[in-house]
Amino acid sequence: MRTMFLAAASAALVLVLATSGHATDIVGSHKVEEVVAPDKVRIAFNGLPVVVRLANVKARPEAKAALEELAGKKNVSLAYADELGVDESGAPCVYLFVGADRKAVNVELVARGVADYDSSKARSKLYDRDFTAALDKARKDKLGMWSDGTKAPPTPTPTPAPAAAGVVLAEMNSSFYHLLTCPEAGRISASNHVKYASPDAAERAGKSACRRCQPERAQKAEAASQAQAPTPNAEAAKPGKLIGLKSDPTYFYSPVAPKLKGVPASDMIGFETLAAAKTSGRRPDPFSLRLEAPPGYPPCPPEPGECAGRALPYFRPCRRAPADASGLCLECQGGK
Repeated sequence: MRTMFLAAASAALVLVLATSGHATDIVGSHKVEEVVAPDKVRIAFNGLPVVVRLANVKARPEAKAALEELAGKKNVSLAYADELGVDESGAPCVYLFVGADRKAVNVELVARGVADYDSSKARSKLYDRDFTAALDKARKDKLGMWSDGTKAPPTPTPTPAPAAAGVVLAEMNSSFYHLLTCPEAGRISASNHVKYASPDAAERAGKSACRRCQPERAQKAEAASQAQAPTPNAEAAKPGKLIGLKSDPTYFYSPVAPKLKGVPASDMIGFETLAAAKTSGRRPDPFSLRLEAPPGYPPCPPEPGECAGRALPYFRPCRRAPADASGLCLECQGGK
């Protein structure tokens, strides 16, 4: 119960700027209640215990003592940017500052040689120069992990599992998570949302299932239905093809559309491209293909090689690289 409570509080802390890519200080001062790991602290945030992770560092075990010295039981301020995200446990990845001079704790750990600059996902947009200078100095002075002139292996950072088919969306400071197709998901600001790989991941972060779209129940029902339903024509449904029905010239469908479950292969027609499907005179199935924006959304044709679909929650032009030859990414085909 305590673990779930802490996870829920951690999820509530993630506040993102409307201008993506710019870090901002979270208003106020927050006391560090405990250093829980070489790269994690628990702070008091609006009366809630919240665990945060230090961004852009790979900490050695000895970093915990250094972190205790720098920030233990002290008031700190935080900075967060959209590209920092959250770790596998749902803890926000942040920059930590302490003292009147706003000493950057993340950079200081690197400068002391008890942590490496972690740029494996992305280099820090704001503090790359500081991290690089601290790393160079620690190596030159042979501090900590660099004491013998060679790099000691840092504590491995767990790699988050790839997003599964059951991706769900939640508002940062809300208690609920939603299917991507849920109307409530469409109301979440693009600067205030977080995606979870599955309903289980969302619930580990303290979120509850939306009562309207019931993602967990929908996912289980979908899995049960797929297990019981006859397999569609494997040749027709493979990536790179959209599906039409000989018995219904009205629509064409995503290969994963519920409408296709139980349809005999002899009634299926495969279209290699989006243009071919439209040329047949069929229209895109609105329940399995996100191709058309609601009235009032401006058209925005994709560039060559970009997805021609519309991305949730605001039906913005998707423009990701297509996942297959159809010209649509898997998400806009109704997959994930």
